[in-house]
This record gives sequence, C-alpha cells and structure tokens, in this order.
Amino acid sequence: MASLIKQTYLYKLPQHLVKDIFTRYVGCANHLDLHPDCRCGHYTYIYNHITSLRCNYRVIIAWILHKSFKTANLRTDGHNLYSYALLIGMTDEKGQKVLYEYTAKGIFISMTTSFHVNRARSHADRIQIPCYDDCQ
Repeated sequence: MASLIKQTYLYKLPQHLVKDIFTRYVGCANHLDLHPDCRCGHYTYIYNHITSLRCNYRVIIAWILHKSFKTANLRTDGHNLYSYALLIGMTDEKGQKVLYEYTAKGIFISMTTSFHVNRARSHADRIQIPCYDDCQ
C-alpha cells in the first residue's frame, strides 16, 4: 500500500484536506485520524474514490499542491488555475490561493466557469472580485 500512496498526491496533502476529501466526496466521517503510513486501508479507499472522481476536482488538487494538470476545460500550471482560457485562480507571492469570483455573485462568465469557481471555492485562501484595467 505504501507504493500506492506514493503514486498519488494524498501523502503530500495536509491531514485536514484529506479529511475534507474523505468526508465530502466519499461520504464517510469515520476513521478521520488518517496517517500516511496507515495500514488499515483508508488511503487505498480514498485513492480509489478520488481516481473515480471527475477530473476537474483532480485539477484543483493539483493546483493546491503546485502541480500541473489539465482536462478539456479546466487546467493548472501549479501556480494559476484556468477555466477555458480565463484565469480564475492564482497563487500570490505568499503562497496563498486566490480565487476570482466569476459567478453570479461577482462577474458572471458562463455556467461552466461558475461551476469551476464553486468547485475550487472551499480550497481557496481568499476570494475576490476580479478587477480589470479599467476599474483601477
């Protein structure tokens, strides 16, 4: 199992993030005291479910871990997060994840972009309304 864990990003994630993934996307609040060297199979269970998740969430995990990953409509270079060609998130100079409010609450672009922003919302350190050159 250790090699399985090393093949994923799970062992690099902070424990609170693994707990979040486990409870939100697997739907189980039990066994939350996870440890990378855990022999009880919980990481295998999480891995099996995460790899079956939609690829968009895997892009967001890669963004959090400063890795590059892409799907058809969502991509990251590890620093920036893009919905189609639109920058929807970035990493600031302090390493915090900043997400731009491209939803009905901010500047609406499309349903898909709103979905991407809402999917990444809980993992951002800060959310702000995007500002273009003409609003400064």
